[in-house]
Amino acid sequence: MPGPVALVYGDALMKHHLSDEHPLQPIRVKLAVDLIKSTGLIEHSHLVPPRAATIDELALVHSREYIDLVRKLSDPAGRRHVSPDEIDAAGFASADNPISDELHEGTSLVVGASMVAAEAIDSGAALHAFSPSGGLHHAHRDRASGFCTYNDAAVACRWLKDRGHRVAYVDVDVHHGDGVEAIFQSDPDVLTISLHESGRWLFPGTGFPQDSGVGAGKGSAANMPFVPFTWDEPWLMAFDRVVPDAQAQERVWTALRRDLRVLGEVHGIDFSLPPSRGRSG
Repeated sequence: MPGPVALVYGDALMKHHLSDEHPLQPIRVKLAVDLIKSTGLIEHSHLVPPRAATIDELALVHSREYIDLVRKLSDPAGRRHVSPDEIDAAGFASADNPISDELHEGTSLVVGASMVAAEAIDSGAALHAFSPSGGLHHAHRDRASGFCTYNDAAVACRWLKDRGHRVAYVDVDVHHGDGVEAIFQSDPDVLTISLHESGRWLFPGTGFPQDSGVGAGKGSAANMPFVPFTWDEPWLMAFDRVVPDAQAQERVWTALRRDLRVLGEVHGIDFSLPPSRGRSG
């Protein structure tokens, strides 16, 4: 579907730096945008700078106690007063989610960038919006997980819902979008769809077909797990049978994330989307 495209990027996003040794490095975002520029695709989009998410925006899906804890952990003086049990309960005892001085500020910028994308869609300034730094879909309401501290996709979905939109969230990362699904699993107004390698083999070990929401949200989650080394045809068959129905929703939020292709190969999803089957969301 043709229409105006917003690309949300700025050098401030380099502050989302977990550690020098961490596999999730912010340079990947710059390289992605450099590629967009070198191919001429930038001429078809409007470059929009990011901003930091506000505390109230983060609190759309995260508990204020958790946000306060992340802010304390980001302060060398404040983190001395956080107990090891609190650190462990919040997910920061794992090497996947290290503590750093830029933890709150850096991740708030990623959330803010996705909020800028959502605002562009809501205002009509763009029909499609791309926030290449986003996709931190493993963060839960009060717990970090899988490199993710704040859940930018969930914040954007909740904000769009509160603006009166019906929202469909489509996650094509090789890992199950567990954080987004958990946040909305009892909400009938947000549909979450995840296509991923099965949790039988891959982190986070969730996202099975029987997981379809709870309570009032029963039926508002759809999970399509794949065996390792799944190739194009079955993946596209599943996508085509489920996802187009979601496009009847008013706003479709797609988590493409960084590892659809790169980590997909590492983890055994043999996926290459032909140009003729490409979609924007």
